[in-house]
Amino acid sequence: TIGQGRDKTKTYLKENPEVLAEIDQKVRDKVKEEEK
Repeated sequence: TIGQGRDKTKTYLKENPEVLAEIDQKVRDKVKEEEK
């Protein structure tokens, strides 16, 4: 079902902040590109 593993993902990102930072940066870069 949709949302399955959401808690696991949240836990993983809390335990791996560098992964979260990398995802965050990629999302921000993509948003900046689309604003141009």
